[in-house]
Amino acid sequence: MMKLLNRRLGMVCALVMVSADLQGARAAASSRTVVSPSMAEAMIEMRRTLARVREHGFKADVPVETMTEAQVRLFLLDKLQRDYPDEKIAREQETYVHFGFLKPGEDLKRLFVQLLVEQAAGFYDPDDKRLFLVAGRPLPGMALVHELAHVLQDQTFGVMGILDRARDNDDALLAAQSMIEGEATYLSDVYMSMHPGGEDPMGEDADVATVPVSGARNDVETPEPIPEILKANLMFPYTQGMTWAGAVVRKGGEKTMDSMFRHPPESTEQILHPEKSQPPRDLPSEIKPEVLSRLAPILAAGGYREVKVNTLGEFNILQLFGGRTDPGAADAAAGWDGDSFEIVERPAGGTAMIWISVWDSNDDAAAFRARAASWLASRHPGGGGWITGPDGPAGPAGRIVWMLEGFEPAPAATIAASLAGALAQGADGPRGVRFR
Repeated sequence: MMKLLNRRLGMVCALVMVSADLQGARAAASSRTVVSPSMAEAMIEMRRTLARVREHGFKADVPVETMTEAQVRLFLLDKLQRDYPDEKIAREQETYVHFGFLKPGEDLKRLFVQLLVEQAAGFYDPDDKRLFLVAGRPLPGMALVHELAHVLQDQTFGVMGILDRARDNDDALLAAQSMIEGEATYLSDVYMSMHPGGEDPMGEDADVATVPVSGARNDVETPEPIPEILKANLMFPYTQGMTWAGAVVRKGGEKTMDSMFRHPPESTEQILHPEKSQPPRDLPSEIKPEVLSRLAPILAAGGYREVKVNTLGEFNILQLFGGRTDPGAADAAAGWDGDSFEIVERPAGGTAMIWISVWDSNDDAAAFRARAASWLASRHPGGGGWITGPDGPAGPAGRIVWMLEGFEPAPAATIAASLAGALAQGADGPRGVRFR
């Protein structure tokens, strides 16, 4: 799988490692150009077709270079370490473990780097404006079209700016990635459909990246089983993103896709349900930051330390409850209209959770509340350890669900009272939530 490098990789991509061999690896990777005459000719045709389909022209050529698998690992780690120091990685891992996405002791950064390296046949780097091919990995023409589509996206709209603007919200970041990867996958499929018979436009030259780079390391770590959540979050932008992109183009053509890149989708809900990204767009409701920030003195007094505050979103709620193969999970996640969670470390060890969510209707909230209660009960077979609320009130406040897990009884009662007050029905609707 070709991968658009993104140094703002969000919840599922928070990995970093420092390597003393990095500069040597990058120097070696930059020393070799691998474009053969037949590949160069194929790339000219790919660029011409993409420009015609997208109604945008390429503004500059992009260097094409090779890396070995070991060099790819070092290169990825260099990119990731800029924004994810070890302390932040540890908080991401604690969050994954709390939700049950990872088992205690599983190493998030090692697993994700392994996953990316295993999948990569090449990638476009929007920071350095270079296209890298992985030595020894076959490179089908469809994959090269995908990466050239990323080049065109970046030269037309500025990919890193899109991702940077979503970096503080994991769900919005995954949605932006899905737009970028989904459109590139869709365009590569369109390109291949223009070559009847399914023949690879690269022909025998599809294996262009097989020559190793001199002096490269090949001491690749022994693979470990990859948790489903990592695989699901890696594949979602390609698979569901492609479905979304196709729906957008069928609905409004390339001009509508241009509008999407100027105003990217804000949630995975909009990617899962493409009609919700169309005007009038279904914007997530906002849980005002002060709902959680006012809990800070309570948490500090109890010795709790903040790990992470963010948004899970419809797609990861779906994964939390069992994924697409579980119809009940899909029913419970559908109707999502916004959420905010806070994971904290407990003074005696382990983690606790505060999670607030908003739903499209009272019925949607009730369906989520029931599934969430079942999920929590399965995690605490002895009973206790969690609270949900409010208890299905009528009116707009009935669209809100909050839950606590892992707190001692005294702070849990104080936190519950604070949430009840912050989210109660006021004269103009529930306080603490801005419905959209």
